[in-house]
Amino acid sequence: MTERPEPSTRRASVALALWSFAYAAYRAYYAAGGQAGMIGQPVSAAELRAINAIGAAIIFAAGSVPLLALRSPAMRRA
Repeated sequence: MTERPEPSTRRASVALALWSFAYAAYRAYYAAGGQAGMIGQPVSAAELRAINAIGAAIIFAAGSVPLLALRSPAMRRA
């Protein structure tokens, strides 16, 4: 019989993943050259885009962890 994580654990994991994906999208917007909402002018636009692209990728990958953990047998036992 396969045990499922507690509903509160599932909700927290999904909420964390959704927040991470939304924040990664925000960073990806600036990585793609978006400027709405920026305060001031960056010294190097290329550097700002590169930093945001790397940040978006890391945040997106980290946001996948809670969802993957839900599928882990160890999480089901906890």
